[in-house]
Amino acid sequence: MKKWFTFVGTLAVLVEFSSTAFSQGTVSATTQFRRTAENDERSAVGDARLRQTPSLQSVDVMIRQLAAESFRIYVTTNANPQFNTNDFVFTVAALDRTNARRGQWQRRLRGQSQAPDELLARFANVADMGGRQLVIARPGPDILVSITNTFGCVTNISAGTTNILCRTNILTGVPLFDPAVTGTVSAVLWAPIPEFLQRPGISNYTRRANLSLPPGIPLSPKATGTIRTRFNNATGQCVFEVRASGLTRGQVYSVWIEDASGTVLLKAGDMKLRGDGAMAYFVRDTRFGDPMPQQVAYPHDLSGRGLAILDEFEDPHLVGVIP
Repeated sequence: MKKWFTFVGTLAVLVEFSSTAFSQGTVSATTQFRRTAENDERSAVGDARLRQTPSLQSVDVMIRQLAAESFRIYVTTNANPQFNTNDFVFTVAALDRTNARRGQWQRRLRGQSQAPDELLARFANVADMGGRQLVIARPGPDILVSITNTFGCVTNISAGTTNILCRTNILTGVPLFDPAVTGTVSAVLWAPIPEFLQRPGISNYTRRANLSLPPGIPLSPKATGTIRTRFNNATGQCVFEVRASGLTRGQVYSVWIEDASGTVLLKAGDMKLRGDGAMAYFVRDTRFGDPMPQQVAYPHDLSGRGLAILDEFEDPHLVGVIP
């Protein structure tokens, strides 16, 4: 499944300097990339490490198991608590493929007492990036195909037969060098940038809640289950886990979570069965490139929402509230 982002051209059109003070000393933020399509098979993984000291500021992006070619780093222009394909992003730098066989890519950006040059037009310091999102994307569809003669081409004369050559020049030239022109890119990975802290580990947490039988006659009278969430801010790892036992055997189960408005349940994904089918589990772990349910940035963004384990008839076997 392809996800489309709108992006702003390479040259910045808006400067967003802030007053992030160097009096903070050394601060850092680490995040892990996750897929933009929730149900895709596990494949690419990666992380980004951002660090700011009084003398040096750095952004290091490392991606593994990412095939194909032509990937670039983007940053969202606005803070957003979850992945949104309608967000505007601006280009930062192309990824450098260091090992084609293993699908390894990286990019290291450095700035002396300020943000690296690739970011400086938008951020005075890398710590100002907290709350934004890093996006790894491929080239998107050619939405400027209807624009012709931008470079003074004469249709069906300079190209000889048709204006295809002129259109190709426009598509490859205008988005890269004219900041007023927008286009789209196909995002494959994204990562939220957490708040920069001197000791990121102080924000670590593990939360747990029990599931219970729904009201009425239980479909699985012996069923029990738990919800567990975990966030390791020092590594950027987010974990969302649902486990159940004592379920009626021979059924297919899935996890459903209340949406942000609290009006409907949205399917998070199918559970995997163990043994004879009485045990089932559902795990999302950003260490393996998994997104959090509903593409939220962190497990605590789901806190307080209702959760249900349903069978294929959409009847509940266990229910609870995310801690």
